[in-house]
Order: sequence, then structure tokens, then C-alpha cells
Amino acid sequence: MTWLRRLRTKILGVILVMTTVGVAGSAGTLIDLFYRDKRDYLAELGLQTAQSASALLSITRETLPESLREGPVSLLLSQGATLKPLSEVDSVTLAVAEEWAQKSRGQPTEIGALQGTLRPESGGEFFVTWAPIRGPEKSAVISVIRTKGASALVRASIQRLWPFLIALIIIAVLFGWLLSKWISRPLEELRQATFRLGQGEWNLDLQKRTPDEIGDLFDAFSLLGQELKKREADLQTSWKKLARTEKLAAVGTLSAGVAHEVKNPLSSILGFAQLLLKHTPAATDEKTGKYLGFIVEETRRANQIVMDLLTFARQKPPSRTADDWVVTLRRSAEMLTASGTEGQRVIYFGPETIHWKHDREQIHQVLANLTQNAFHAGAKNVTFSAKAEGDALFLKIHDDGAGVPEDVIPHLFEPFFSTKETGKGTGLGLSIVHGIIEAHGGTIAVTSPPGDGTLFTLRFRKDA
Repeated sequence: MTWLRRLRTKILGVILVMTTVGVAGSAGTLIDLFYRDKRDYLAELGLQTAQSASALLSITRETLPESLREGPVSLLLSQGATLKPLSEVDSVTLAVAEEWAQKSRGQPTEIGALQGTLRPESGGEFFVTWAPIRGPEKSAVISVIRTKGASALVRASIQRLWPFLIALIIIAVLFGWLLSKWISRPLEELRQATFRLGQGEWNLDLQKRTPDEIGDLFDAFSLLGQELKKREADLQTSWKKLARTEKLAAVGTLSAGVAHEVKNPLSSILGFAQLLLKHTPAATDEKTGKYLGFIVEETRRANQIVMDLLTFARQKPPSRTADDWVVTLRRSAEMLTASGTEGQRVIYFGPETIHWKHDREQIHQVLANLTQNAFHAGAKNVTFSAKAEGDALFLKIHDDGAGVPEDVIPHLFEPFFSTKETGKGTGLGLSIVHGIIEAHGGTIAVTSPPGDGTLFTLRFRKDA
């Protein structure tokens, strides 16, 4: 369960902290034993033992625990004029304790422990401590420790500490490794993931290790990467639309100006060329008539380019009415089949009626542009199909031509972009198509699988 895993992590952290403190304390004690004066160590050991025994007896009034009674320090209980051994005591130790008790009796308990050094006539040196027991009886604990063999005692203490210290180190390493596995390594992965996010790499592919806070953090980072990837894609799409809009606006303004300046001279050239052609007998001047025919033909083509420029620059808002789409599609199919060459045909497949607001003339212009492009690309058959789904209408135009190369598709709707031979097109047809569809609140998508012609999918929203 998730809460158990979270509790486990917290417990491990507490144990690691406690173990680290224990290791530090034990290591400090060992260092102190190595470098400290042995006599000072014995004096402090005797003082601490006496104070510990005094504190215990002031509470329990019972015998001392075995750990104190069997230690290196001899303990006795002073009550009035009597001494009661609390641990094994030899005659020399008893005599030393009796001498110290006589010096210490009568001292008020508030002064705390009294400590000193005795050298009896029998020889040797002893550290003696008198620690009063708080209570109605005037009693105290006397600790006696020989200075002889101090080095051996310190070595024994060190030997007792080593196993404990090694055990603590092993435990600390074990729990440190577990915490590293559960916390440190995942956090390092998250740090690297943050760096990758900063470099723009959104697919982090982070594997959730545990169902706890760290695992939740992994999920959050993965979702963050996906959200940033989506927003970047949206920004790129918006930027492309904005760039295209600005480009179309600039091209439209330029086209309108050029078209106005060129249209009148072209009309004059065409009119005079037609007059010359009319008044030049073909039999008398066949060569001149031929050249005049070229002038008329090319002038008409130039005039058509100017008209396309004006159409592109002056795309008017659609005048949409609730006409039947099927009627528009069928009429367009019939007209485009009639205008095509032998063997080229346009067919409609779909429902018998679809009532949806649209501008019939502009939609026909879209269908005509797409169909003529298909016929120019070698297609023999073009199919129109329509389907209404919910609040959307899908119109598909499919041909069996040579298709469109994959690297060309992103540029199809750019002004003046054309894959036709020089002189065969202006590159404005699909730009006009795109503008009409956008004005209808729709979108257009192109797919061209190898060997399956080209498919244009138009999507219109009902409330657009």
C-alpha cells in the first residue's frame, strides 16, 4: 500500500540518522580513548559509575544492575558508619573505601560527588569517589578503581567498542544504500530530466520505481514533458498560421497593386493584337498572322494570371446559405466532367441530401481547382464524397493521379508555389482554396500514399 511505502521511507530516514549519530559518538569515544591520558579516563570512569549507581539507588532503593556490579569499578554503599559492598570487593579496596568514607561523612548531599586519590600504606594508588544518595537517610555510593592496569582497562574498553562501532557502520551503509536506491538515485534521474527539459527534450520516458512521493514526482515530470510538448506544438502551429497570414496579406497587397497596373496595358495589347489579326489576311501574310496569334494567346494567359492575382487579393467573405451540399457537389461533378478531356470524369458518392450552410460559388471554385490540378497530374477519375458527423461535415476529394511527393505537401498552399511546368500555372489556385475553406471556418488536410493518388479532406464546423 502507498501509505506503508511512505512510512517505510520515513522510518528508514530516522534509523539512518540515529545510526549516523551512534557511529559518530562511538568513533569519538574511540578517538578519546586513544589519545586521552589514561589516568584522566579512570578518574572520569569512577565518577560516572558512582553517580550512576547513586542515581539508581535514590530511585529504586534496590540492588544495582549486573552491568554496574560486574564492571571494572568496585562499588560500596555507605550508610552511617557501615559500608556495604555492592560488588566484589577485596580487603585492600575495602580499607581504601573505609578511609575515604571517614573523610567524606558529614558532607551535605547538595555539594555533589567528592573525588580524590588515595595511596594506602599497603601500596598502590586508587581513584575514589563519594556520591551521596538523595533521600532521608544519609547514605552514599563509594567507587574505588585502581590506577594500576589502566592501559589494560582502556584496551578492554576499546575492544568492547569496536564490534559495536563496526555493527553501526554496517547498518549505516545498508540503510544508506537503501535510501540511495529509493531516494538519491531517483532524485538524480529527476535532476537529469530537468536538464533535458531545459534542452527542449519533452519525451522523458521516466519509469516509475515506487508508488510513493518519488513515484508521484516521476509521474508529474512525465506529464509536464507531455504538456510542454503539446504546448510547443500548439505554438509552432499558431506561429505557422500567423506567418502564413502575414505572408498572404503582404502578397495580396502586392498582387492587387501589380494587377491594377498591368491589367489595363494587357487589355490594350490584346485589343490591338486582335484588330491586327482581324485585318491581316492569312493568305497574304501567313507569318504575320501566326505571330499575332501567339501575341493574342500569351496576352490572354497573362490576363488570366492578373485575374488570378485579383481573385487572390480580393477574397471576399463567403455568403453562406442553407443550401443542399449534395446539389452543389453533383452540379460541380457534372460541369467538371463536361469540361475535362475524354476519359476524365468526376463522380459523387454519398448521401442524397446534406443541408449545411455554405457559399455555393466559392465551394464550386474549391472543387474546380482541386479537380483541375488532379487532371493536370494525370488523373482519370476524381471522386467527391461527403459525410456529416455530429457538428462536423467531412468532404473528401480523391483522385487516381500520380500523387504528391511527401516533401511537397507542406508547401502546397503557399502562394506562387507550383509543381507544374513553367507557364502552366500561377501557383495561386491552392492558396485561394485554402483561403475559402478558412473563411468557411474549416480545415484542409492532404494525404498521398504511394500508388493511391491524392486525398484532400475538408472539415467544416456547423456553427462556424
